[in-house]
Amino acid sequence: MSTDPTTATDPGRDRDRDAPLRVGVLLFDGVEPLDAIGPAQVFWSLDSARRAVDPFRPIEVLLVAETTAPVTAGYGLVIHPTVDYTTCPQLDVLIVPGGTGGEDDDATARIGRRFQSHHPATLAFIKAQDARTEVTASVCTGTFILAGAGLMANRRGNTHWYSRDELVGFIRARGESFDLVTERVVDDGHVVTAGGVSSGIELALHLVGRLLGDDVRTAVHAIIERETPGDRARVRSD
Repeated sequence: MSTDPTTATDPGRDRDRDAPLRVGVLLFDGVEPLDAIGPAQVFWSLDSARRAVDPFRPIEVLLVAETTAPVTAGYGLVIHPTVDYTTCPQLDVLIVPGGTGGEDDDATARIGRRFQSHHPATLAFIKAQDARTEVTASVCTGTFILAGAGLMANRRGNTHWYSRDELVGFIRARGESFDLVTERVVDDGHVVTAGGVSSGIELALHLVGRLLGDDVRTAVHAIIERETPGDRARVRSD
């Protein structure tokens, strides 16, 4: 069921001012590196943005995997999780990346999103977190993992352009309805999805604006230099 995103959260809630905003990024073998690290970088960079805006909630970014053993992402990149499924605290935001991992199909996959979209431990973790998150989100083919957890039923969403038809078929095979929306970021209230590898950065910027306000979003947009400013923005020293 869709929810109006303008009423889903209130950036000015005083009761949340001192509570950390906990953002968890899911990791697994075969994960697409930019799917995971792009959004994490945006939230990590919020501390650098503090000097430019009014005070906002502390930010805690957690890299979550089934175990704390090193994860081998796509292209051989090794990432060290900070927490596992058992020790992960309740998150405010859960971001689920994609990553094919080069597997052939769901039945033979042992890594990547094809495996994770059927993996009981991962699906149970996502469902348990989703029950209390402010936002559960996906990047690229991470939407398949959300769908495997039953979170895309009766919702709007997107994935990588190459996998759109597959996603529609995957969800329909579950007997669930779904509206594919070919937008960069699709905000359906509690669930937000983004299509394509680099879209995770836009997803995170969107969530920063929604949860912390437009001023914070503008500040972190500048910190990560999402767009290169002109000469007037150049810092000059005496």
